[in-house]
Amino acid sequence: MFLPIGLDYPYYRRPYATAGLIVANIVAFGLQAALPEAVVDELALWPDRFAPWQWLTAVFLHGGMLHLAGNMLFLWVYGRFAEERLGPGRFVALYCALGVAASLVYIVSEFLSGGGRPAWGASGAISGLMGVALVAAHSINVRVLLVWHWHGRVFEVPAIALIGVWVAEQSVLALAGVQGIAVSAHLGGFAAGVLAAWLLSRERMRASLWYLDPALASAARRKERQEAAMWGAIAEYHGSRSKPAQVTPGWQPPKAPRPEVVDPYEHQTLQRWNKT
Repeated sequence: MFLPIGLDYPYYRRPYATAGLIVANIVAFGLQAALPEAVVDELALWPDRFAPWQWLTAVFLHGGMLHLAGNMLFLWVYGRFAEERLGPGRFVALYCALGVAASLVYIVSEFLSGGGRPAWGASGAISGLMGVALVAAHSINVRVLLVWHWHGRVFEVPAIALIGVWVAEQSVLALAGVQGIAVSAHLGGFAAGVLAAWLLSRERMRASLWYLDPALASAARRKERQEAAMWGAIAEYHGSRSKPAQVTPGWQPPKAPRPEVVDPYEHQTLQRWNKT
């Protein structure tokens, strides 16, 4: 079994928004078990009903503990990267927008196929975050935990390879018409994430707070930029030190310290002791 546990990317922000979304999903799962079934049905995504609130509320519902645990693991891995690049507020806005986009794609696909099955889960929004990571940091690696016969091993896989395999798997499931999995929502959310990251990384977005700088697309590039900034600060510091000092009117240099007074008798006595 392969489980992604992190991205090879330097983090400097504390992932408050990512942790908050995970807590919100867990709380929603608890309420889902406590609320009447009729209320939960109104919050799930029904393709044959026009209920715009369902486009977002369904993102916080899950079909079981395994469904919730798997989605929260992927949210932690890919959500941290998006929050690191965009900040907590913009990350939450992007997450909700990707969830709505995935819901709309699912509604359209069910309408075209003549189906009306309800759907729920954060998979569509998280698939969008995978698309963001693929475009904004295609050269990074994903840390993967391999569990086999109660033994575990962690190794790194290129993100473009791992996500590429996932996209191929989802495409095969869609062509096979597998029931019970909202594959169209997964692929729709992923496509929305790819499009969003591509738009946000354009040069015209440079002056915007939403700009995803391609120069920070990998840990190595980010380290290079940090080292360049550090050496620039050092050069600026030494350049300022080489300038002549500005003398304030009325300023007097400090007096030289008084020479130490040595007792000749004590000095001779210490020398005699050192010889013995």
